[in-house]
Amino acid sequence: DEGTSGLSGRLAPTPSWAIDYGRGHELAHLIEIGHGPRFHRLVDAYPRAERARGYLLGIVAGAGWAADPALAEGPDDDTPSGALW
Repeated sequence: DEGTSGLSGRLAPTPSWAIDYGRGHELAHLIEIGHGPRFHRLVDAYPRAERARGYLLGIVAGAGWAADPALAEGPDDDTPSGALW
């Protein structure tokens, strides 16, 4: 629904800073719908954004879940990416 956000239960066993990153990711979508440079600037305002993104990508890889390769791209990349969870 428009104007609402939610986190996957997959985040439940992760450290609090990874959950906070997920919250920031969802909150950023209230301002910027896509995953372009503006969105990444918003999410990257969280001091542990890079650490959390790497941690979550490691979980995705370790679990064998399909991950969008664009997720590893930085905020200056114009390629839209999908959500981690």
